Amino acid sequence: PSELRGFLVALNTQLSRVRAATDHERLFISQAAHELRTPLTAMSLQLERAARASDLPTAHLRLHELDRGMRRSRHVVDQLLDLAGARAERHDRGGAAGPGQVVATLDSILRDVVGELLPIADAAEVEVELLERPQQHDDLELAVAPMVSVLRNLLDNAIRYSPPGGHVVIAVSETGGHLVITIDDDGPGIADPVRVLEPFFRETAQDGVGSGLGLAVVVAQLHGLGGRLTLQPTPRTPRGTRALIEIPLEGA
Repeated sequence: PSELRGFLVALNTQLSRVRAATDHERLFISQAAHELRTPLTAMSLQLERAARASDLPTAHLRLHELDRGMRRSRHVVDQLLDLAGARAERHDRGGAAGPGQVVATLDSILRDVVGELLPIADAAEVEVELLERPQQHDDLELAVAPMVSVLRNLLDNAIRYSPPGGHVVIAVSETGGHLVITIDDDGPGIADPVRVLEPFFRETAQDGVGSGLGLAVVVAQLHGLGGRLTLQPTPRTPRGTRALIEIPLEGA
């Protein structure tokens, strides 16, 4: 009957969306399994080589390679859990902040994350600068878990892809009712700033150290806060990337 056509169209549209979401999750699970299987296979081979080592220095070298593989696998698992947690919270809360969620001031979150990553920056010979922030943001409170995940992932990327002697700059401002945080680096830049946000996507110019999940985690965490991430060329240096975080202040 013609009276049911609108209902049937709406129902078919919803079913198509569910099917697309299910296909996307199946692809994600398949990719995640591949990302975990590859380092686990490599670690098994490294362990076999260490067991067959003829002398102690060779065994130490093999065990060092095994340790690197374990660190990478742990990093992938942590990011998969972060991404799954962000998606689950977004589904359960519809993007609203949970009543029991731990909050802290933006100033303390920034200082904690920068302090945590300073040893990595020092080892990479990269200077990290936190610009003076407007006073009105000093007591601004944000959800700790998602903001730490967002800032840690973006700052870690900025440090990792900056050359020795490089400079990473973090700045905070307010524009159009949004809290704006920028992280600028002087690395090689990003060829495809849209696709690089997809899970497991890595540009060919990258060295393959990462899991390809960090930016996807950032996007998911910011979505739960009602915010967004934009990647663009930095205006501070001839080349490099600016990670632009925008979060509505009313949702902070």
